[in-house]
Amino acid sequence: MKQLSEPSSAVIHRALLIDDDDMDNFLHQRVIEKSTLVEQVVVFENAEEALTYVCDKMNLIDIIFVDLNMPRMDGFAFLDAFQELEYGPETPPIVVLLSTSISPEDADRVSKYSTKVLTEKKPLCLKMLKRLLADRINPPESDDAAS
Repeated sequence: MKQLSEPSSAVIHRALLIDDDDMDNFLHQRVIEKSTLVEQVVVFENAEEALTYVCDKMNLIDIIFVDLNMPRMDGFAFLDAFQELEYGPETPPIVVLLSTSISPEDADRVSKYSTKVLTEKKPLCLKMLKRLLADRINPPESDDAAS
């Protein structure tokens, strides 16, 4: 597990990256770091370790990026286990399944989870990150237009 702290002006406290590919983790971590939208990024190379971390820090995680295709525990197995966790009174983290290709069957399977799960194609880019975090960056209540 590696951690990266960001400036305190960030709007998201903690993001998790879960991917067995070092290069993808490096690239995605850099995108998140350069965005200055996330205070801390925690990186895992396997989903089992990430799940243990999530159990300990559930209410402190805002978004989880998880690779769909990994050995031992893939993205869906992670989601199955994640769905069983109790979040407490807080809003559960957004989960984003990342993959180089997302089949119609995968998209259909994602729709069956009660947790907010999104699917995106790799690689993560700044535009995608801003879109995924839009509700937290610009909450709906602050949509007042100056006249």
